[in-house]
Amino acid sequence: GVCLSGVPENRESTIGFRVAIVPDVYVTEDEEDEDKWDQREDVFASVQKMMRMMTDCPEPEDYENLPKEVFDPVEEDMHGPYKRYMHCENEHAVIKDNTAIVNVYNPMQVTVYGNHKNVNVYGNNVHADVMSNDGYIRLCSNNAQVTVAGNGVVDVMGHGNEVTVMDGTVHVYGEEATVWVNGGVVDVHGIHSKVVVFNGKATVMDCDCQKLHCDDSGELLLPDNSKVN
Repeated sequence: GVCLSGVPENRESTIGFRVAIVPDVYVTEDEEDEDKWDQREDVFASVQKMMRMMTDCPEPEDYENLPKEVFDPVEEDMHGPYKRYMHCENEHAVIKDNTAIVNVYNPMQVTVYGNHKNVNVYGNNVHADVMSNDGYIRLCSNNAQVTVAGNGVVDVMGHGNEVTVMDGTVHVYGEEATVWVNGGVVDVHGIHSKVVVFNGKATVMDCDCQKLHCDDSGELLLPDNSKVN
């Protein structure tokens, strides 16, 4: 016999090609109704923001008026180190004078005003500012924007991250990183990355921790744009 369940004329819920797209926003025919037009624009802006956050780093205005979750050991009357879990999706996680182990999940922004123990951050498109650090910070993110100051160690892991180093020891792991070195000691592990050195020391390594020539690993540049091997 011949199976006819897949012929073009067949119309069933389990057969056929379906395309998933962002739904169009309903537009009212009454163009004079300003409230409905305002509502449509709000929904459209929300959809645009959602799509942008799924693919690229957020725009500067996305950081305005973010809800904050603050971790302050003094306010929490903390006695001794312990683990703290901060679930801060689309929020600004603020960490003050940390002497604990803090795990931060899916924040849009992180600011560390003082770290004396461990801070671990997980999430993409994170905007992170390390103001002072004499402990260890690990940031696992893609397309992050990171500024590092302090004397501790910071590991930035992921692809497409932009890292500005003011001080400290920073290791950058992953492809297509852009690293601006204004001080400290920086190691960049991975290919297709660019490192611009203004002050401090930087080394570009491959995935096996072997030094590469700059032409093979990206560009290691001094301020006058001369390449350093």
